[in-house]
Amino acid sequence: MKRGRPATKGIDDAIVIALRRGCVMRVTYSSQSVCDFFIRMVTWVIFVRVIRFEKITAPVHEIEHECRGILAELRLFPPSHQIQLELWIYSRHGTYRFFRLTEAGLKE
Repeated sequence: MKRGRPATKGIDDAIVIALRRGCVMRVTYSSQSVCDFFIRMVTWVIFVRVIRFEKITAPVHEIEHECRGILAELRLFPPSHQIQLELWIYSRHGTYRFFRLTEAGLKE
């Protein structure tokens, strides 16, 4: 996975979606940012990473393999029942897929 400039358009669109779930707090971009924003709810906090993915219809195991570095970074958050980790991928056409990171891997 290459690191480049942040997916600004994709993140802006994702924040609109995330606002339906709770209070969204955007993380200032840097090369060391682990997530793009987090959603604060009454019972938990969801840390979200958004990336553009060319093969949006790829099987989950392929997405997991391609994004293994990003998933390893997300796993740096301490495990807790109040913390959820999610990977949101989108295509250049604006199609999104949402995954929750579990101990077993990605769950769509």
